[in-house]
Amino acid sequence: MVIDFHSHLASKKIFPPSFTNEVIDSFETKSESEKKVVQHLLNAGLSDHLGSGFLEKMDQASIDLSVLLIADFGVALGEPELALESIFELHKEVLDANPDRFIVFGGMDPRRGLKGVELFEKSIKEYGFKGLKLYPPCGFELDDPGLYPLYEICNEFELPVLTHTGPSLRLLGVEKNYPSSILKVANEFKKIKFVLGHGGARDCKTTIDTVKQRTNIFFDISTFQRFITTEEELNTQFREFCDSCPDRILFGTDFPMFLLSATQKQLVQKIAGLTSITSAEKEAVFYKNATHVLKLDVRK
Repeated sequence: MVIDFHSHLASKKIFPPSFTNEVIDSFETKSESEKKVVQHLLNAGLSDHLGSGFLEKMDQASIDLSVLLIADFGVALGEPELALESIFELHKEVLDANPDRFIVFGGMDPRRGLKGVELFEKSIKEYGFKGLKLYPPCGFELDDPGLYPLYEICNEFELPVLTHTGPSLRLLGVEKNYPSSILKVANEFKKIKFVLGHGGARDCKTTIDTVKQRTNIFFDISTFQRFITTEEELNTQFREFCDSCPDRILFGTDFPMFLLSATQKQLVQKIAGLTSITSAEKEAVFYKNATHVLKLDVRK
């Protein structure tokens, strides 16, 4: 079994134009014509608004379940084609059509205020969403008082919170209080399992040090293919993860953010092909740790 703990709906309707333009600019194109090719490929890849193509890719990769994360970029980068309420409704439609294949985390910027809290609470109670997604580079810290009403909802229902960690687009910032901020809120909200997005790909030493200090902090490995580039490095890093915190590591692809560089199937195969960790440790990475965080009762 494989659970992808870090993915997004491949729809340009949910991302601000400034976000997708920045992604296009990040490719090292040598000419304007090459840039147009990248733009065309990206637009084509972000046209799967209801997730049917996503399901096909999951099947090709033998991914049984994906956590769809809603990232709220609107306050920082300008609203996308769909308003946030409509983005939540779109994800509810995808979830309703495929309840056995997707889990949805609602994304919220604390500057949305009371309306944001109410929308998130509605998504939990009425839409069946199962967690919270945060993106601090948009301009807030994890210990921002504005997040506490959202944390209180997650704490009440014992729902996980996944937060982006590390650098982001050039348009955005980098949180200043991390990792002390995550240690603070993890201590205050002990019923929440916090997940460090990309924690197993960037600044892995800080990640290991952080999760060792709190029993309710986990991390995913999404974007590892960009930062741990050789087979030797990958084997060494995953051996260290499994020696230090084997029950905290979660598989994730960050689909569709790097769809032009690696398929989900290739990412699954990279982890499955590791020689430095055992079959039991791979099972923990691929799904057993995730079932604990998500409180799922599944059979392989």
